[in-house]
Amino acid sequence: FAQANSEHCRHKIFNAEWIIDGARQEHSLFAMIRETHRRSPQGTVVAYADNACVIEGAAVPRFVPGPDGRYRQRTELTHILAKV
Repeated sequence: FAQANSEHCRHKIFNAEWIIDGARQEHSLFAMIRETHRRSPQGTVVAYADNACVIEGAAVPRFVPGPDGRYRQRTELTHILAKV
């Protein structure tokens, strides 16, 4: 129950209403963070999905099995996953 009700899972603090210098803020902290991505999304494949993101990667050599069961090197686009 503690984990399901934690900040990590529910974002209670980041989705709370905020008052800064006596002025109620229009957006939550989480909305402000998301706004940075909205303004500058380049390089992002997936953002803010289940406490994770996928960042554009690069073409990298990988070993993959061929139809005959033997491994071969093949260059593939490989993105970067970040999960918290």
